[in-house]
Amino acid sequence: MVTHIDTDILYSHLIVNSVSFQNGRKLHQSAADLQAHRLANDEVYAAHHLSILPPPQKQVQQKWMDTREYRSAAKGESWKFRLMNAIDQCMRFASTREDFISLMESEGYQVRWSATRKSITYTTPQGMKCRDDRLHELKYTKEIMEREFRIREKIIYICRAKTIRVPESIPKRGIRQYVAHEAEELERQFKTGYGEDGNLPFQEYAERWLARQVRYAPGTLESYRRMLERVYPFIGSI
Repeated sequence: MVTHIDTDILYSHLIVNSVSFQNGRKLHQSAADLQAHRLANDEVYAAHHLSILPPPQKQVQQKWMDTREYRSAAKGESWKFRLMNAIDQCMRFASTREDFISLMESEGYQVRWSATRKSITYTTPQGMKCRDDRLHELKYTKEIMEREFRIREKIIYICRAKTIRVPESIPKRGIRQYVAHEAEELERQFKTGYGEDGNLPFQEYAERWLARQVRYAPGTLESYRRMLERVYPFIGSI
């Protein structure tokens, strides 16, 4: 293992000779072996109170276009791409699942979306059927779309109860921009699950951030806390 200390960011290389110079046999490593190397590296970093990378996110396999479908899409003749475009347009204006289905039907599409079925099934005006998991992007899957509508429902509920008050210091020409910014901030809070006061001191903001972290190992969080304690005296009150 070689560690670089000549840059602003400390990082290491694991160097392995994959072919033995003695007998010519090739090294074979599984995913578990690579993970063991990573854990050993993390232990070294943690022992020296250095930060480590978070666990890698699980990669979700997506459906890719075959050659025939790609050529049709390039010519503008793909019925599946027309379906995707119709979904995108209807999602721009739909507040609920029922709104979305109604808008799709007005475009000539039938939508089979029920709680007992894993996927959403669309039928085009020409009678072609397609499940949501064949549309190449995760945003079209039933799980993601249902989550999006839950978020929209909460936003609508809060917006009806919340009044955005414009400070007197905002000039008339800036009122629209101010209200738009506040609305975007409200939406961000719902989609991320939390909101922060922009006037919080750095130390309080950092402590709240640490309290929300659930996917990091306890040792990693402890190393973060030790590093933060070093900088609190300098920037904690900012």
